[in-house]
Amino acid sequence: MANIEPELEVLEKKKIDEMRTIKDILSGGKIEDIKEFIATKNLHNPNIFNVGDIIGLLKNENYYKIIISGLRSRGFYDKRVWKYSLMHGDIVGFRDYLNDSDVTSLLKKLVIYLKNDLIEIKDF
Repeated sequence: MANIEPELEVLEKKKIDEMRTIKDILSGGKIEDIKEFIATKNLHNPNIFNVGDIIGLLKNENYYKIIISGLRSRGFYDKRVWKYSLMHGDIVGFRDYLNDSDVTSLLKKLVIYLKNDLIEIKDF
């Protein structure tokens, strides 16, 4: 019996200009395409951008730096992204994360006073 492996032929590649959503970019784009997408698209439109779609990339330090830089330059903050700052030793990003209202609220439940270069809590 002959071992026959099926062959696949690529008939047409998706063009970059056809990549309208972050899912399109993630399915066939490169990191440069992600960077361009973040720099130019409406990140507040849930039909084209969902932070949850890029979370898996943030474990990679290079991707993290490119993504957080782009988001920061656009004034787009999401604590799900910024929490990776600790993993990558990003002090500025970690300071932003600690000063998130939800994170600060949680810390206030644990401590009444905390002051350092990253955060200040006085809850008494």
